[in-house]
Amino acid sequence: MRTGLLLFLLLLGVKGVYGQFPTTVDDEYTAPELGAVTLLPQETGKAERQPLPPLIPLRGSLYLELTFDYLGDAPIHPVYRIVHCTPEGEASDLFTSDYLTGFEENTIPAPERSQGTVQPYLHYTLRLPNSDVKLRLGGNYAVEVRDGYNEGRLLLRRRFGLTEPLVRATLEQREVAGAERLTHQHLWVHLDVEKLGRLLDPRDLRVFVGQGWNNARWQELPRHSWEGVAGLLYGGQDTGRFAGGDEWHVLDLQSLRVPGEGVRSILFRDEAFHVEVLPDRFSFPGRERLHASSRADLNGWCVEGYTTDRLRPSGSSKYFPLEAEYAWVYFTLEGLAGQDVMLEVGARRLPMRYSEERGMYEASVYLKQGVYSYRYLAGGLFPEGNSAETHNEYHCLVYYRPSGGRYWTLVRF
Repeated sequence: MRTGLLLFLLLLGVKGVYGQFPTTVDDEYTAPELGAVTLLPQETGKAERQPLPPLIPLRGSLYLELTFDYLGDAPIHPVYRIVHCTPEGEASDLFTSDYLTGFEENTIPAPERSQGTVQPYLHYTLRLPNSDVKLRLGGNYAVEVRDGYNEGRLLLRRRFGLTEPLVRATLEQREVAGAERLTHQHLWVHLDVEKLGRLLDPRDLRVFVGQGWNNARWQELPRHSWEGVAGLLYGGQDTGRFAGGDEWHVLDLQSLRVPGEGVRSILFRDEAFHVEVLPDRFSFPGRERLHASSRADLNGWCVEGYTTDRLRPSGSSKYFPLEAEYAWVYFTLEGLAGQDVMLEVGARRLPMRYSEERGMYEASVYLKQGVYSYRYLAGGLFPEGNSAETHNEYHCLVYYRPSGGRYWTLVRF
């Protein structure tokens, strides 16, 4: 089992994954004329963007950076606001003045234009917090961007969190009994709550475990028992069980001149790039796709805006968000008709259409140059195989609200 701490949450890269859909509300949204939307933590002075969850300490040097491209023709005036949320992702009962200092609605800074790309676009960047908005409380948040020129039409919504160092958390993997031993794994959470005091009411805590971050499946774990005077164990026989699924595919689009990993062909026609992905297929008993545990993948993440098609000094960064091209990317999955098949590409999830002529499920998506994770779902299951040996990434989020409190805050390691 591999473990790693990431600021405010615990990451556990272990074998096995995937379970039920989250108890939280999946309210993220992207308008069709936007591309390459990312919300990532950043450190002052560092240009490289790491694919990490949008969670930062309430107090510290880290900040969040929201970036997106506008591909439309009509002018827009993007304005944003920030909403404090419950653990379920719904707006909390707090007044705006309770959780932020500054203006409730603000304009996103002027964009930069793409440089020499076939698909022209405007690239927007927003730093949070900033001189206009400072956040005062920990917990879940959502940032909403609307078009001030079009009656406040929603352009995008993304969730993020601010954390406070009040709880230490440790994830434990336990063996699953019975037939699910080969396809599932069982997660428990140990909490050290000494900083919260010995008079803590355990009902003031809520613990969630999820696999991945984009399109994650979250489960809320019940309190099981005390461990000494400052420890709590969360979990149960019927909770924290995740189906294994299969390894993510990797699609390398950093070059539109030379095919990268996962690419079958690249064409330029009708004033656009077209990329055909190597075909995949449904698995059958005894023919599951190999679970190559040594093979590196992005565990559902993607990095957009990276290109190697421009000449650069050796060893320089590949992140050029104004020079990266867009391309139509075509995915195919061989399998029997009549299945409800979905394609997951990073944070995107879209339905696939079955072609009677080709005997395949097909989907196309307009992507910016970069490196992507992708995989398939069929009726909520994994058509390429399901194994407890799959390597994936787990996250544990712990919320605290003292008796009489008005909101839930995120407490971290």
